Amino acid sequence: MKKLLSIALVLMMVLALASCGSKEAAAPAASAPAASSTPASSSSSSSSSSAPAAASGPDYQEHYFELATAYASGEPCAQGAIQFMQLLEERSDGKLTGQVYTDGSAGTEQDQIQLVATGGIDCALGGSNLIDSYAPKYMFIGSPFVLNSFEHAVAVLNSDIGAGLNAALEAEGVKLLPYCNRGYRTTTSNIPFSTPAELNGIRFRLPNMPTWVAMWEGLGASPLTVALPELYAALQYGTADASEGPLTQITSYKLYEVQDYLVQTNHASDPTFIYINTTLWNSFNEDTQNLIWECAQIAMDDSTQVAITNTEAYIKECQEGGMEVVEIDRTAFEGKIKEICNDLFPNNWDVTTYDEVLALDPNK
Repeated sequence: MKKLLSIALVLMMVLALASCGSKEAAAPAASAPAASSTPASSSSSSSSSSAPAAASGPDYQEHYFELATAYASGEPCAQGAIQFMQLLEERSDGKLTGQVYTDGSAGTEQDQIQLVATGGIDCALGGSNLIDSYAPKYMFIGSPFVLNSFEHAVAVLNSDIGAGLNAALEAEGVKLLPYCNRGYRTTTSNIPFSTPAELNGIRFRLPNMPTWVAMWEGLGASPLTVALPELYAALQYGTADASEGPLTQITSYKLYEVQDYLVQTNHASDPTFIYINTTLWNSFNEDTQNLIWECAQIAMDDSTQVAITNTEAYIKECQEGGMEVVEIDRTAFEGKIKEICNDLFPNNWDVTTYDEVLALDPNK
């Protein structure tokens, strides 16, 4: 009897202890909402609250891009376009992929501009031809001898003038993405010249840009328009006597094989843009837009670095290819261009004034 009583007492004590333990284990669960409302006070609650964000990550949309350019595949900016696509694929985990068509394989630069604006192709890489086509009132940004450097062009693009340019292009269906610097545009020729007067009668190849045609005509040349992929042949067979473009273009097309002189006009340093169809851009969510912009910025910065770092090497390549370097009378050219600009700004480029544009030069 005493043994049974002892067993009963032991059982009662075990049950009592189990009951108390159960109540103590439930206490933290009851206080969990309070703990989660102040995650900084608890390392465990902080860890659990950050887990969903890490799991979700950026929300990239899927898209296959087609990007076209008239530039030769060996040009730094064209290589930058290829790098842009590679970065997109890598950083989106394969959600954003695409193809780059170089060397004018998707049409002339003018064709590509129209295709992007109408949605026939997603994006393109090109220069001032885009501005001349869809925002001609801003064409001073890429015109010869108007802006003094690439830094000057960047300052204009970052001003209210640049905001107006962006708005004008977006209204036409084109969104500007980051841009690169191909270096100063200079001149090749089979006839040496150093003053505007000596340009008289020289058949000067230009892209199909009415503003440039008018300006070089005003400087004394006899302009003719030739698509970039046809440039070499036009010079080789004497259709044109001279051409203009950055050193990256001159060397990638090996123009020293068909031209005798490298005339250091250094007449423009206009930005080369990646641009995209506006409707397509607006269809992307914020994460996707941010990634596109980031990848374009990296690729364009890298291509700028290549172009600028190799400037002297490009000149040397031209000389070794048989070209003679000619310096110009810059004062004579700037005096002539001032006369032209005093007419163009009030009549064609009336979104600003010549004085306002010159005042934005950070080097003055």
